Amino acid sequence: MEKVFRILSTGEEVNLIEYSKKWLADNPSSDFFVGCDSQVKGERIIYATVVVFHEKSKGGHVIYSK
Repeated sequence: MEKVFRILSTGEEVNLIEYSKKWLADNPSSDFFVGCDSQVKGERIIYATVVVFHEKSKGGHVIYSK
């Protein structure tokens, strides 16, 4: 099963690899950070992964998968 990533502000679905390549090409001085977390709900575990693209003059931009 392939993870589905979405832009946090719009909910638009994006391809993680292609989106990351384009963002970093368009914003070469930016940094990016990856984080993950999980939460137990009954017998289920929900996992979340987040990628934050940070460009010093523009601020942060987040995509996530849940």
